[in-house]
Formats: sequence, structure tokens, C-alpha cells
Amino acid sequence: MKFQPSKRFLAITGSVVLTAALIAGFSLAAPRLALGGKERALIQQIESKPEAKEAYAAILEHQKKKAGDADNPTWYIAIGNNWVLIGDLLGNQTARDKAIAEYEQGIARLGKKNTTLINNAGNAYRASGRYGEAEAKYRQAIEANSGEPTAYENLIDLYRMDLKKPPAEIIKVFQLALDRLIENARIIQLLAEYLVSVGRERDALQYYYLLEKRHPEQFASVIADLERKVNQEKK
Repeated sequence: MKFQPSKRFLAITGSVVLTAALIAGFSLAAPRLALGGKERALIQQIESKPEAKEAYAAILEHQKKKAGDADNPTWYIAIGNNWVLIGDLLGNQTARDKAIAEYEQGIARLGKKNTTLINNAGNAYRASGRYGEAEAKYRQAIEANSGEPTAYENLIDLYRMDLKKPPAEIIKVFQLALDRLIENARIIQLLAEYLVSVGRERDALQYYYLLEKRHPEQFASVIADLERKVNQEKK
């Protein structure tokens, strides 16, 4: 799942000025660590791409605001999201690790109820190939707010695309979502589509019938196609 990074960038021009700002920023983010090889390589990559420069400038600005407002989740989310953006732009794991560290810092400080921070941490773990930790975060987000659908969708997508879980385990997450999110049309549609994808058209029809009650026009053709297929299988 893609992140939506902050658009409020602070423009910084000039390679020398930017390099000094980057070094200062790394010392703020990790004051006890010397600037290592990975960080130096990341600085060089950031300097080579204007979008990455802008994202890092935003990080520096948000760090200043966080210093005086450390109980506000906005800054942890914004800093983490911009590190994710840099990681995606540059294909750089060091940046992704910094995103994870920022989200985790926010979770530790603010408690385990902010599902945006928790889901974003899960997404960053997933982008880093740390699927077990991603799964744990999505489940943590579900427990923190069982009525919010994002974590269910994230967990289902992780199970399908990365962990390649068997249908029974994936459907179990769908059922958990349906038990807690009463008549959530998006979850119902995702389940119906998934059942079709694994060859369970008859089961999928039952969920499309539920959707049809709310949106009689939208699913008519899908239902008709599935009914034809199911009837052909009976013959």
C-alpha cells in the first residue's frame, strides 16, 4: 500500500547548504551515532534527486515542530511518511529504516491507540520485507480500533501478495472483519472478488447478492455472469 506523504515541503537550494542541513538532520535523528557509511551514501543519493531534497527539507522542518510538540502524532506521521517517500524515490533501505524508527517512536510515546501510526509502521515493515513484523502491526491496529477497516485490508493484502497464505486463512481475516464491521460494503466486495479469484463462484454470489441490495445497478452484470457460470457447472 502506498503512502500519502506530506505536500508541505520547504525548498532548499544549493548543494553545500543542503549537505550541511542533512548532516545536521542526521545528528538530530541519532545524536549518539557518528555519521556512518550508510548515512553518507543516503546523503549523496538525496542530493541527486530534487524530490528527495524537498522531502528531507520537510523532515527537518517537522523535526523542529516535533521538538516543541512531542505529544502530537502529526509530526511522527509526517516525518515517517517523508522518510518512506525518500526510500521509495531512491530505493534506499536506510531511509525506510528511519521511517520505521520514527513511527515506532511515536507509538512508544503516544501509546498504542493511534492506528495511523501503527498501520504506517506495518506498511514500512512490509516494504522492507519484514513480513512478520508487518503482520504484528496490522493485528495491533485491529485490536486498537476494531471498527476501522484499513488494518484488515492491509493484513489481507499482506497474506495474499507476500505471505501467500492459503484461502482458509485469508477468508478467516475477511470473516473477522465482517464480524466487527457490520455490512461494510468494501470488505464484502473484496471478499466476493477474492472468492471468485480462487474458484469459489457459488460462495461469491452470496456476497454479491448482499451488495446488490444496496446497489442494484452496479453489480447486475457481475451477478449475471457468475450465475451463468454456476449453472453451467451444474449441468
